[in-house]
Amino acid sequence: MANEFDLLLKGPLVVDPANSINSIQDIAISSGKIAEVNQNISPSLARQVKHLEGYTVVPGIIDSHVHASPLVGGSSAHKMLARAGVTTAFDVAGPVEAVWKMMAENGAGLNLLCIHAVAPGLTIEGNNPSKAAIKKLLNNAVAAGAIGIKILGGHLPLTPSATRRCIELAHQQNKYCAFHAGTTKSGSNFDGFLEALELAGDSRLHLAHINSYCRGQITTSLNEALEAISALESRPNIFSESYLSPINGTSGRFVDGESFSKATPISLKLFGYTPDYEGMKNAIKDGRVNIMVEEGDETILQTGPMAVKKWEDAKTDLSVSFDINPADSRFLLATAKNKDGRFTVDAIATDGGGIPRNVIVENGLALVDFKALTMAEFVLKTSTNPAAMLGLVNKGKLTPGADADITVLDVERNQAYMTVVGGKIVMVDGHVCGSRGTAMVLPEGEKSVKKLGLGVDTITADRLFQRVGSDLKTP
Repeated sequence: MANEFDLLLKGPLVVDPANSINSIQDIAISSGKIAEVNQNISPSLARQVKHLEGYTVVPGIIDSHVHASPLVGGSSAHKMLARAGVTTAFDVAGPVEAVWKMMAENGAGLNLLCIHAVAPGLTIEGNNPSKAAIKKLLNNAVAAGAIGIKILGGHLPLTPSATRRCIELAHQQNKYCAFHAGTTKSGSNFDGFLEALELAGDSRLHLAHINSYCRGQITTSLNEALEAISALESRPNIFSESYLSPINGTSGRFVDGESFSKATPISLKLFGYTPDYEGMKNAIKDGRVNIMVEEGDETILQTGPMAVKKWEDAKTDLSVSFDINPADSRFLLATAKNKDGRFTVDAIATDGGGIPRNVIVENGLALVDFKALTMAEFVLKTSTNPAAMLGLVNKGKLTPGADADITVLDVERNQAYMTVVGGKIVMVDGHVCGSRGTAMVLPEGEKSVKKLGLGVDTITADRLFQRVGSDLKTP
């Protein structure tokens, strides 16, 4: 039958561990779904054909930690993600209403999930909110389209008891909870990581960017990474990701001479600067810290005297980055496996989006080149595993009937060549051609998100926090 398919991808190497595929195949797409994966599908059956001989096709990359809001990330985030080959992203801070508004205005055709920050002074009163206050914030956030909450412990910490209340309440209500480790007792370091495990108890928890707690602040980065791996092996209720970029992202904002974020002074001290306004100014001037500024539809890094002026002109309200993440802990956390062969840290993410460190493809494929990961394992950590973690049952695989979310890789350049979301091409060779996008929400959030004219895909809370079957542990 003529024009049976909307799109046909001809001749790439297809790598899909969920279906044990690692061979040259054609992929046919119809009505936003995978229709057929086979050899020698006739081009006459498709309305549009893309010849991809020499490229590698994988299930769409799912970045399980990004920032795409006015609070952090900014309007360039969606296009930056599309260029990086990401088909689905998880905004891990919010504020949720602003995330969806920004997607409606600046989206690139991607899928997006969101959680809402429990931020003292911004979204909740004080650093020791009651269970009733946390419950109200959680319910309102879910009604606005969030799948749960995020504790910003490294930047705006809560007391340990309030942190525990957040984690327990989200678990009891079967909602998502993520935690940037740190409380009023412990900082965003390895001690904070250990405290986070204690506070979680048996509750399910997404412990964010494990590499950021293994920077050598307590012992050495190598020892901290090894100890983190050992601790996570015995905690199946803890879901986690790490990122591969050497740079961090934090707030450059100062109020009355003091840092708005508790994390920023830590970075300044590690680089030998005073943890105050003058220390930040000198670090930017000396080229030790970069400010983030939007230029067109990209966020770029700048440093030096001109960057100091931009930072001061913005009244310090800019995000900044330090080159602070050691290579040894990044490598170990990306590749470590449990005794049963599963990855200890579930996913490779970026903590990027509008922060310019969207290097899942660039640095992840470098690990494949180094033979630290196979290509199938790269897919597990960047698509299959995060799909399970976020309850995305129709993603992370190229099974007929699954969502046609696909990343096309140029493995010679270690770059994403094409991004396909729901059967639609949203990026080709750096050119973004998608717009708006699809909000992935719990049933309670459908109504409010639809008002913005976004596509809506409903997920169910009972599928959150899952892991793939043991048969996919080391393909």
